[in-house]
Amino acid sequence: MDYIFIFEEFRFIMELLVAELILAEAFAKKRQEHARRTIVGFIIMLLIGVSFAWTHEDIYNFGFQFHMGEMLTCFWYVLLSLLSYVYLKLCYVITWSDVLFLGICGYAVQHMEYIAVNEVLARGIWTNLQEELWLYFIVCVLTCGLWYWFVMKIFSKALKECGGLIYEDKWKTVLYFLIMLLVVYCSSF
Repeated sequence: MDYIFIFEEFRFIMELLVAELILAEAFAKKRQEHARRTIVGFIIMLLIGVSFAWTHEDIYNFGFQFHMGEMLTCFWYVLLSLLSYVYLKLCYVITWSDVLFLGICGYAVQHMEYIAVNEVLARGIWTNLQEELWLYFIVCVLTCGLWYWFVMKIFSKALKECGGLIYEDKWKTVLYFLIMLLVVYCSSF
């Protein structure tokens, strides 16, 4: 098994959860036992995310038999992000509309950093970066930290002023966010 593949699976779910959590922390009311829920849920989500490194080849080969290897791989990442929405709902007292909004925003924030570091830097400019896992790790941590700090600098004040609610759960709002979520997923695969 390739260590870089394990790191990438770990990185995806970690960056996604951190992006969603920092946005939620800025406005959402915490549930009872928030710290325990957050830590235990985070660990469970990390284990689920990293498990793909050990099952990816089997999933891909199974799907390949039916010409669906890539589709099953995409489904995995969609499933992980949907599980992160349940995780947010278990940690915070927020509407499903807000969960979808945070999920869309968190995915977009994570994906922009991923594209900048993985696609542009590691595969385009600095092509041997991934060969040195420790250096790649440091670059990922620094760029992610700086990007997330920048995003929070822009949005934290506005989120805090929401008073625990950004969007009410109205069917049109939920439908709007589901359509937006579909667009985000389709444009990223």
